Amino acid sequence: MKKLLAFVVLIATLFVIESCSTVGYGVGQAMDKRRPPVLLEGWQVAEIKHKTPVKILLNDGRVLEGRYLKPSDKLEETKAKKSISIEYKKATIQIPVDQIHQIQAEKRTAAPVIGLVVGATIDAVIFAKIISSKDSKDPPPKPRKPSYSPPPGGTQTGGDYGSIFPSCPLVYVEVDGQYKLDAEPFGGALFKSAEFTDIDRLENLAGVDDIYRLMIANHPSEKIHLNQLQLQVIDHPAKTEVLPSNSGDLTVIRERIAPKTAVSFENQNVRALLRDHDELVWLASPFDKNPEVKSELRTGVTLAFDRPMTAQHANLILNVQNTEWGVSLQDQILTMQGSELEQWYQKMNESEDLKRELIEAMVREGMLLIKVWDGIAWKDVGHIWEVGPAVDKHVVVGIDLHSIATDDLKIKIEGPPGVWVVNQMAVDYSDPVQFDQTVVQPATAVNREGVDIRHLIEKIDENYVILEDIEDFIDLTYVVPSERDGWERTVILRSTGYYKVKIEASGEPQTELFNRMMKEPYLFMQHALRALHGQVTHMPL
Repeated sequence: MKKLLAFVVLIATLFVIESCSTVGYGVGQAMDKRRPPVLLEGWQVAEIKHKTPVKILLNDGRVLEGRYLKPSDKLEETKAKKSISIEYKKATIQIPVDQIHQIQAEKRTAAPVIGLVVGATIDAVIFAKIISSKDSKDPPPKPRKPSYSPPPGGTQTGGDYGSIFPSCPLVYVEVDGQYKLDAEPFGGALFKSAEFTDIDRLENLAGVDDIYRLMIANHPSEKIHLNQLQLQVIDHPAKTEVLPSNSGDLTVIRERIAPKTAVSFENQNVRALLRDHDELVWLASPFDKNPEVKSELRTGVTLAFDRPMTAQHANLILNVQNTEWGVSLQDQILTMQGSELEQWYQKMNESEDLKRELIEAMVREGMLLIKVWDGIAWKDVGHIWEVGPAVDKHVVVGIDLHSIATDDLKIKIEGPPGVWVVNQMAVDYSDPVQFDQTVVQPATAVNREGVDIRHLIEKIDENYVILEDIEDFIDLTYVVPSERDGWERTVILRSTGYYKVKIEASGEPQTELFNRMMKEPYLFMQHALRALHGQVTHMPL
């Protein structure tokens, strides 16, 4: 018989390349050390090390520091307790998993590993691991012929592209002689009539010798159609920042006021997770949700912010990201069309009503909804559209407070479990701030063959640059405008386009079920959770 080692394993979703976190879920279970990593619907199994220094955030907001202890060899006893052991102040204590929300594990040579203990299923402990990758770097492309290179850390399907499955183009910027992933625009634009203009703040771009250099790279699972690429160089007063809004505008922020309370739908105190833009994030596990209970198909957080008496407008600031599993759910929309996928694309492109119905269903089922309490009921104020799994993104939602008769500003975010990662939420009540803007067109834009394609991306029209092969790319340079003395600078990328997922279109179309999903709230997520839980049940552990 194979020797089994009892320990907590992790089902980890890998959705970040740079400057963010990788999140996953784990199961207290026995695992054969000689087996390859178990892959599950975008989640990956890995080991937690014995005696690792940890900080445990309890549901009530308290923090305990100690060393994680592996379960004993008596696996059945460990399962029955459904708790985690730590060495705490020279004593061993057991912490029930239903009291733990997040764990941070220290690493000697890298940023901390963070995770969520969220409950118990399949007779084991569910554990979510979040690995910070702030210290990782994208391999630099070859000089003058940049190409998409995966981050280190293995593969998802045995290919050469790492474990990240982006949902859209990959935008790299040159930093200190290397290319660094900085944006992943127009996620969810699955066909031509769904094309839109996305706005991304380029966090890492810096001019070198008065030149900005960018690279647009492709992913092997998609065919990218780029219509326009434009830089907006923003000069703004010192000690302010410029962020994109969910309405397509730019907003100047003077301060970030943290929430005074933040409680999840599961009644956990998550203020510490949302207070700062750091390595701690909020993510609701899809593994401990019962797909047959309608209320468990949704999750979220309710927050309260101090509100100045004179404030009539608020800018809600969110730093968000999608899980790889969440983005992969969109593929199910396509696979359900079966052998009639191309006909379905044609219908979506030709019928505004069908497209509108699909977009409304996507918002209802998968996007992050924002609501404000007006003193009587929750009022919808907008949503955050898909931002992708590869890079976290700042988004501002403007809220008119004239009709909000409350002393505090109360906000609710709501969405499907396992899809949205929220790093920070804050609010700014400052008056509008003026800024200077310069629109910059590319000085050079060449594809992998060295052909000048500037005329194809300078304006929104019917001319596209197509990136279809993994080796396809666009190398861009922009001349840096002169700066305004005493002001700070932010560079915004406006990109317009859409993409088609390379997916096998075969089998009988599931037209009746798809049509029901377009109209029946949360039926799509119910099916997705059923499929995920079915995969968990049959994991080869």
